[in-house]
Amino acid sequence: MEFNDYLLKRLSALSIQKAAGKDSGYDTSSAYDVSIFESANAQDLQNLDYAKLLNSTDSASLNDGVTDQTQKSLNSILKSFISLDEIQEAADTNGDGKVDESELEAYISSIAGADGDASSLTMEDIDAVIADLGVDLDTIAETAMNDALKELQDAVKAQQDEQQEKLDELEEEQKAQEAKQAQQAQSAGSTGGSGSVGGNYGGSGVSGSSSASKKTADSTKSTAETIQELEKEISDKNAEIDEVEAQAEEQIKEQEAAKEKAMKQNGVSDDEYKAYQEKEQELEKQITEKESAIKEQDEKITSSNASISSNENYISSLDSQIAANKSALSSLDSNSDSYQSKKSDMESKNAKLEEEKAAKEKENENLKKEVETAENKKKELETQKKEIETQKQQLLSDTLKNSKNFAKGVGSSEAVDAIKTQIGKYDENIAQIRSEKDTKVAGLREEVQTLETKLQDAKQKEKLDSVLDENKLTTSNLPDGLFKDGALSGKEDKVAEIAEKYGLEPEFLASIMCLETGYGTSYILNNCNNPGGTTGSGSGGSYTTSDGRTFAKYNSIDDGIEAMAKNLSGYTRYEGVNSVDIDNVDAIGAKYCVGGDWANKVRSIYKQLKS
Repeated sequence: MEFNDYLLKRLSALSIQKAAGKDSGYDTSSAYDVSIFESANAQDLQNLDYAKLLNSTDSASLNDGVTDQTQKSLNSILKSFISLDEIQEAADTNGDGKVDESELEAYISSIAGADGDASSLTMEDIDAVIADLGVDLDTIAETAMNDALKELQDAVKAQQDEQQEKLDELEEEQKAQEAKQAQQAQSAGSTGGSGSVGGNYGGSGVSGSSSASKKTADSTKSTAETIQELEKEISDKNAEIDEVEAQAEEQIKEQEAAKEKAMKQNGVSDDEYKAYQEKEQELEKQITEKESAIKEQDEKITSSNASISSNENYISSLDSQIAANKSALSSLDSNSDSYQSKKSDMESKNAKLEEEKAAKEKENENLKKEVETAENKKKELETQKKEIETQKQQLLSDTLKNSKNFAKGVGSSEAVDAIKTQIGKYDENIAQIRSEKDTKVAGLREEVQTLETKLQDAKQKEKLDSVLDENKLTTSNLPDGLFKDGALSGKEDKVAEIAEKYGLEPEFLASIMCLETGYGTSYILNNCNNPGGTTGSGSGGSYTTSDGRTFAKYNSIDDGIEAMAKNLSGYTRYEGVNSVDIDNVDAIGAKYCVGGDWANKVRSIYKQLKS
């Protein structure tokens, strides 16, 4: 059957709103149930669970155990219906502000005949009640859809912020490590476009004026260096674990020596002690073997959990990008010429992201099984170890009991028992030493797992960056062919993407690039991958012109675009620059290019791009 107006609007007002996050437990899976509802007979109404209708928060619990599709449909449509404030007020017959089960049952029975036929409840009955109560479904639907879109956008931003925090933390760690090494301060000012070499506004040589501001260049550690340092930290932490275990072993040896002395002083002969020692050493060997096996399982658990955690971070980043792509598409006018093309592009990119996500999820499923197996094996080994330790204690007790001269001449059985207890304390001390060692090692292994997660993140960073970079939907419409043949050729989408990353309007960033590079033809651009006329030094070093000016060189044009955008995004630190956009172009130009008509030229190109 077709959705009537109520179903369409109510489904928008409830299901989409719930899916957006107001009640994360209630999702749109009930849409099918709602859509096929036609009518319910008296028996269907008698089968209703009014407690569930009132108290359920999700479609799964509402229809838990219900197999009849008509009953499921009735449940879903009534849940939506009774969620309306007007219906709640009408059903609250005693006026206490809360609808109970008996009131709800009576109300549902009363509306079944709203269309003149009391033998069944139909959509006509429900529509009649909605009309009588004057419920404004249009406003409900519009408000809910707006709320849903805002909450979805907020959720996407929260995911992006969380991912950025993780990247910022990694960058801060890299900088902290780099601070231990000698750093070379480098200036990173910017030059103007009027008169740039190869620029579209003519002139000879490089820019005649440069920004008075200077900035220390960011020195970021390479991924390889980060991996190397993390591996060293893990190695150091494992060495610390080995040291804790070695210290515990020395303490155990001291206790064993003290126990031997006490046993012999109290009458245990050399032969008796030798026989005891042989059996004890065999048990100690078994304990050591169990500890080694437990350590092996611990290492498997630590390594697998680190990989799982890293994969979850990876998956979270993919989810954020999938959501961001959907949000970006939703911001476009669906009637625009580019919408269908962008929609197809988004679906293709999200499909690739989903495929990558599925692979990581499958990998995590296998890793979790490995962890479960290792944990079960560890528990089994720990139980066996305890059993052997108990055998060791019993061996000591039997040895003292069967010794011919043990505590000979001691006056009372109480005194003998006291001596046995004292000797037994050594084994108790040994057990305590092992317990404390295990606790310390467990804490250190947690630190190792944290480091290994960071290591796995670092190892996956290049792949993740590449996957996200390749599958990010860019909604800005910089015209193809904006930049002529050269380093910027075909980079319109990349310029837009990096601009959005740093909170800049793509057309604004592109306008400055067009001016600075002569629409992609300047010498500094094509020989230094420098699209902004940035002075100082970059990832590829620097280039000095014949008149002594030094420009930053970059390893790739993408590096150059990112460096320019990052530099510009920080211009709000300057007086008069309230935001980095066309409205502040004069204040920006006063710092970016001292002198000339830079701001007006950027404004002119911007106007052309926007039109």
